[in-house]
Amino acid sequence: MPYTPINVNRENLTIMCVNFSSVGDFEATVNALGTVMYEGFDPPPKNVEN
Repeated sequence: MPYTPINVNRENLTIMCVNFSSVGDFEATVNALGTVMYEGFDPPPKNVEN
């Protein structure tokens, strides 16, 4: 499965248009997504929101 980049905006703390209220939550989610995407998972925005 090819890699599909996701929209990450560090300035506005958004991932795939999902807003985060803290830098810590944002960074933890970016790291978690990177890990599962490395394994081949293609996250939909609903998963990011959850």
